[in-house]
Amino acid sequence: METVLTIQQIDGKIADLKRQLLALEPMHPGSLSSQYHVCGKTGCKCTAAPKPQPHGPYCKLNFVHHGKFTCRFVRADVVGEVTALVATFKTFRQLTDEWVSLSIARALLGPLARLERKTKNVPPPKSPRRKKQSQGNQPAQV
Repeated sequence: METVLTIQQIDGKIADLKRQLLALEPMHPGSLSSQYHVCGKTGCKCTAAPKPQPHGPYCKLNFVHHGKFTCRFVRADVVGEVTALVATFKTFRQLTDEWVSLSIARALLGPLARLERKTKNVPPPKSPRRKKQSQGNQPAQV
């Protein structure tokens, strides 16, 4: 069963979320993945017949920003830093999603609740009746 929060409780939770958002460190959207590569050169270990060993793993950062998909290779020495940036961005998204949910709940207790009460007793508007017309947009003769 959901607990109903008061406007004051919602405002307090939103203020707490704002404090958490202000405390966030630098961030970056996206996700990290590993990739292996086969160069195809003859005599290379990646093309060895019995048990090929591809080159890698190479770490990639994939993200979408302003509708543009981007993929960047990440050097092995900075993978830890980039992982922290991505984790901070995920925290940012969770906090902002929670803020939006609380704002919607607050609006339903405030201005949208008043709007909803006003429209419950108002009958729906009647649709205007049109007279049938014969072909050629001329009035029908009786």
